[in-house]
Amino acid sequence: MKSEEAELQDLKKSPRKHFNLLFQDISYSALYYDTHSYSIKSKDILKDISGVFVSKELSVILGPSGSGKTKLLDILAGYRRPKKTETNSGYIEINETRLQDHRMLRKESCYIMQDNLLQELLTVEESLTVAAHLKLGNQYSRKAKESKVDSIADSLSISTCKNTLTKHLSGGQKKRLSIALELLSNPSIIFLDEPTTGLDYLNATNLVKLLRDMAHQGTMIICTLHQPSASLLNMADYLYVLTEGYCTYQGTVPGLVPYLSDFGYQCPSNYNPADYVIEVSLEADRMFEPCTNGKFFNANSSHNTKTVLKTIEEKGLSSKEFYSVLSTEIPYPADCLSQFCILLKRTLIKCFRDRFLTKVRLSLHLIIGSFLGIMYRGIGDDAARVHNNLSLLFFSTMFLMFTALSSMIITYPLEFEITRREHFNRWFSLKAYYLATMVADIPVQLLCTVIYCVTVYFISKQPLELDRFAMFLLICVFLTLYSQGMGVLVGMILDVKNGVIFGPLTLLPWTIFSGYFVLQRDSPDCFKFLFKLSFLKHSLEGILLSVYGYDRDQLKCYEEYCHFKSPAKFLDALDMKNGDYSYDLFFLIVSYILVKIASYLVLYFQINRNKS
Repeated sequence: MKSEEAELQDLKKSPRKHFNLLFQDISYSALYYDTHSYSIKSKDILKDISGVFVSKELSVILGPSGSGKTKLLDILAGYRRPKKTETNSGYIEINETRLQDHRMLRKESCYIMQDNLLQELLTVEESLTVAAHLKLGNQYSRKAKESKVDSIADSLSISTCKNTLTKHLSGGQKKRLSIALELLSNPSIIFLDEPTTGLDYLNATNLVKLLRDMAHQGTMIICTLHQPSASLLNMADYLYVLTEGYCTYQGTVPGLVPYLSDFGYQCPSNYNPADYVIEVSLEADRMFEPCTNGKFFNANSSHNTKTVLKTIEEKGLSSKEFYSVLSTEIPYPADCLSQFCILLKRTLIKCFRDRFLTKVRLSLHLIIGSFLGIMYRGIGDDAARVHNNLSLLFFSTMFLMFTALSSMIITYPLEFEITRREHFNRWFSLKAYYLATMVADIPVQLLCTVIYCVTVYFISKQPLELDRFAMFLLICVFLTLYSQGMGVLVGMILDVKNGVIFGPLTLLPWTIFSGYFVLQRDSPDCFKFLFKLSFLKHSLEGILLSVYGYDRDQLKCYEEYCHFKSPAKFLDALDMKNGDYSYDLFFLIVSYILVKIASYLVLYFQINRNKS
């Protein structure tokens, strides 16, 4: 076991591996619909560009909006695989080894995106602590992780807001927190998309200084900047300029002005070179040819071919060593059980702070349950009002079904991009994440169901027998869990807007085959099998069997004649006399398991479909 001091020193060390990244002939194009010509056209975003980035340098990709900066960063980081409407070509080499699979590279890198994808219901300290436990694993003590969290928070000036919920942070604070979360594990390669956006001059300067210091200690840092100030630009060690998808310059920052002067562009002494190179970007067709679109290196750059190869030989790894290191099966710093526990705790915190997922849902079930119980009070033992009781029980299945469905339709789409970013940067496995989110919401859903069932069941005076109430409650619980699973599945497939519209349509057609509107024996033969497949049919049948089945005593009759004084006679009229409660419950449990498996497969596909 390491001492605490040794752990702290180990966490402060620079990355042990030094990588050098070379890319050749990278092209990227996408199809789009031209509203003027009413035709589909192709747009070239990156056009056969090449270049090289090395360790121990802060490399900056510069260019005007739409020049392809973010797309190049996506390709280098392996964040997105081309869709059917997109094409790309070219290859990437790491330490003279052609990269075949970006999953190997992600073990040593992280990608900090422009959007602040954060858990808004966690405080800054909670967010950093969760990230530390996931990214640093079990090899470090809690005290060492806390020290690392404090150090990162101090270096990025977010210590003063450690107890503030993320949703209450300013844009600049969110940006710094996004960066802090990924710096905890000292990655060997860091990709950043416009990290200074939203920051004031002082914080932007401090951030770039921090990145430069990290780069000089051995980290390869590649970032895009949008119109940086002259002082920020001068902190960069290496500059790669993109214009209209072409590489128009790559080399040192001091070499940029002489390079522009070769084309007759004299940058004024008091002018920002970054702004000036963007202003003259319309002449890209003249500038990218001498640069050979990045294939050969500018004379003012240290990145000539011999220097790069020498750097790789002295600081990097040989091809075999590189492949061996990145191919080693070390999936995640924390084991699956630790990931599950950390994510479960995080999800529970979010659940109890989310007004909709907790307070609103609990209150809604209590209010609606009490209202219905009072409206239908005492009818559970009244033989003259069995049809009213049937309506109450059917409405209960519908209410429980749609509330469970709608709660999840909204939740998952809002979480999706955060989940993809965290999983991409190797915080956790999808299995651990999925199990944690699935388990975390079960207590809330169970509590909602119990509150509703207790109020409706006892106020409406259903049979006061413990076994019957337990049967009633079990069916309702697995109905809501299945509906919740369907909400998760729909939420993973559709966005919020489409999910809210089309989500209920995934369950609504099954009401026809529930046995309430049309009896199974009265339906056409070609549709009878749908009753056997309907989860609502099994839910309603199970509830009715728990209330009226299994030799229940005669119902009380408060009128001159009650046709359904016998509960068995009423079940026979509903074509449910021969129903089997155990089979109904088993059907709902199996359906719940299947929909959860389907949801995981969809999540896996959605997360990985655009990932290289």
